[in-house]
Amino acid sequence: MASLKQFTQKMEQRSIAVLEQKVLAEALVYQMLPKPIAKRLRTKRGVGVVAEKFSSVTICFTDIADFQEISEQSTPNDLIELLNMLYLYIDARIECYDVYKVETVADHYMVASGLPKRNGDHHSEEIADMLVDLLHSMTHFEIPHLPEKRLQIRIGAHTGPAVAGVVGSRMLRYCLFGDTVNTASRMQSTSLPGRIQISAQLNTLLESFGRFVTIPRGKIEIKGKGMMETHWLISKRVSTTGSGASLPGSYYRRPNRHGNGSMRNHFSPYGERWRTFFQNKLLPDIRKKRRERMQSVIDAKQTT
Repeated sequence: MASLKQFTQKMEQRSIAVLEQKVLAEALVYQMLPKPIAKRLRTKRGVGVVAEKFSSVTICFTDIADFQEISEQSTPNDLIELLNMLYLYIDARIECYDVYKVETVADHYMVASGLPKRNGDHHSEEIADMLVDLLHSMTHFEIPHLPEKRLQIRIGAHTGPAVAGVVGSRMLRYCLFGDTVNTASRMQSTSLPGRIQISAQLNTLLESFGRFVTIPRGKIEIKGKGMMETHWLISKRVSTTGSGASLPGSYYRRPNRHGNGSMRNHFSPYGERWRTFFQNKLLPDIRKKRRERMQSVIDAKQTT
């Protein structure tokens, strides 16, 4: 009887360990993929998600304008710390918008709107709102090991069709394909420090909303495209004044769609203030969300 009891206990422990590994694996999937895609993968039990074609999405890229120069003045640890702070900061700010973080590669950060959840033509204004807010908030971003230097980012965005799908078997990735991705990348690489360059297609959509101030840049040479008409996205327009006045991004908010916006309207990364906020508020919140996400997966497993 004693040996049978011990055997039963060992089997229970192994079952719990297997369940924990499954929960961890599913939690990682939910972190790497958009929630709707992760749910579809789970219900299909390993069968791949069919690629989808989206008729209109907006994609943007950002990078650090003088990343090479900063790299030469930084130790490996300094560089990793800087990128970690920057990406955590951007991650927190884009939570206010209907956008999806596609990937980060070195100092490049890619965001899209209009997929996997379609939102009509609002993807253009979601990206524009986010970019104006982000650029304004980055004005005083302090580099910890280079306090005399200010971080400047280059931004580019484009609107058009795209194909999206999950690739890979062990390391799943939600990838975007198509000319829209390439053009958005070209908008970023030919942009200027502290500026948001947008394509004529995106500019036309933004004009239809009447909430943004843009100015023509003119025609520039785009690799693989020839001469293209582009525009600078300057700011958001405050329509309530009736005078066509505009304000920097962080002063315009949409409380009905994205909450009260208290963080993105009253916080910018000013040195010690940013580090204190990160350690005492942002990091605990991120850890809490991860725990809640894992717990929800555990609860779902137990009910099935």
